Amino acid sequence: MPEESPFQGPRHMAAPAAKHFNSRSEKESTGESPYVSRHMAVEPVSPYTRPATTQPWQTGTADWPRDLMDEDEAKGSALRNVLEWVLVIACAVGVALLVRAFVVEPFTIPSESMLETIQVGDRVLGEKLSYLTRDPEMGDIVTFIDPEDPETTLIKRVIATPGQTVDLQNGLVVVDGEALEEPYTQGQSLPLSANSATLDEPITYPYTLGEDEYWVMGDNRENSLDSRYFGPITREDVSSRAWLKFWPLSEIGVLD
Repeated sequence: MPEESPFQGPRHMAAPAAKHFNSRSEKESTGESPYVSRHMAVEPVSPYTRPATTQPWQTGTADWPRDLMDEDEAKGSALRNVLEWVLVIACAVGVALLVRAFVVEPFTIPSESMLETIQVGDRVLGEKLSYLTRDPEMGDIVTFIDPEDPETTLIKRVIATPGQTVDLQNGLVVVDGEALEEPYTQGQSLPLSANSATLDEPITYPYTLGEDEYWVMGDNRENSLDSRYFGPITREDVSSRAWLKFWPLSEIGVLD
């Protein structure tokens, strides 16, 4: 006799549905597991698989190596840009220093010693190329190292060159026995009563310059400490020829 089926209902009837639990307490009280439909199961998703819902403009997890490479490339590009700018700035500073050391250098005038040719606060350019091929000449306005303070630069006019004799007579400058015509001067050219402590002995006139000495004076003769005070300067002391006044703009022009 055939073995009876545990379910005796009609063939067209479905098997009894699995039991569902309404609460966790009910599950725990019965000790049975809840029924989970296959259609409700959640399949694990691999982190290396792009989700099906990813849009074209979105980046899936499968692209993370490319994303990191792009990020590294962006960082490398930014670093290269920074290095390029540093190099450009360094080159610009280097060129500026070279130009200032060997070509041209700006100066601001702090005193009245060169009135009326140069006013207080004027800015001038000192060019250095011409003295590569020649020595300073009479009438040149030059910048030079202060004999009393090597950190200071002074500006005066060359009055006499090596081997010439300078004398001061009746408020005039006499070079090699001839009085100079100096329409650029202000005041009289008189000897000074004081001398710099750098001198071994006071200046006396007439004064004959040595082989490498230059006599310089400010155009404002009554308000200038110049060779009458600290003596002649040497060729090595001269740093540039004051060539151009570039400030104020209303007075821009070549110095003479």
